[in-house]
Amino acid sequence: MERNDGDMSKRTATRIPTGIPGLDEILNGGFVAGRAYLVTGAPGTGKTIFGLHFLAAAEKHTRPLFVSFTQTEHHLRMDAESVNIPKEMISFLDLTPEARVFSEEQSYDIFSPVEVERDPIARAMRSRIEELNPPRVFIDGFSELRMVSSDLFHFVRMAQSFFRFVTDRGATVVVSSTEGLTDVDVALQAITDGVIRFVGRPPLRSVEVIKMRGGDFRAGLHPLRITGTGLEILRDSA
Repeated sequence: MERNDGDMSKRTATRIPTGIPGLDEILNGGFVAGRAYLVTGAPGTGKTIFGLHFLAAAEKHTRPLFVSFTQTEHHLRMDAESVNIPKEMISFLDLTPEARVFSEEQSYDIFSPVEVERDPIARAMRSRIEELNPPRVFIDGFSELRMVSSDLFHFVRMAQSFFRFVTDRGATVVVSSTEGLTDVDVALQAITDGVIRFVGRPPLRSVEVIKMRGGDFRAGLHPLRITGTGLEILRDSA
């Protein structure tokens, strides 16, 4: 049973489903609950759909949270509907800029963009998590936070602090990062508890588990495809 009561000893031994049966087999049961994971890959490889699967697999009567830096809530709901992923129980925090930002003059003469943008983002994330107390959190485009960090060290410290904030509340968090942002990708791979990499373009897509602390997994590339019901791992190769 998925827990969100802060009992660290019970969470450590608990496995929760990723929402993709084939992937749960590769991970020998799913994610270890109460930890932080990274999903990485080039654009269009399936990271966002993975996040929708992960949240839709949460226990009923809970309020999993999708935080987006890359797509609007409207588009995410349309994407979920297009692959028949249930979206009704998922809460969204849309951190993409509103249209008015383009038309309004923004002045950074006194304060840098880092100082102006960072604090409102952090407050919005903290407030929504405290409001919902979600058992699962997925953050799409987490690497965007590097843009509002003064340097890589600050980004890493901020990420570590955020992961602790979420997991101390009993949640399991998955963040996505675009492969190719070398310093960010390497840093996130180092500080997260598990790394899943999506590779390729249609029709040759694959998923690879790079690391998974606290649990064994089946190494290697595993073929997958995006179907009318979302991600599907080809079990003959899993």
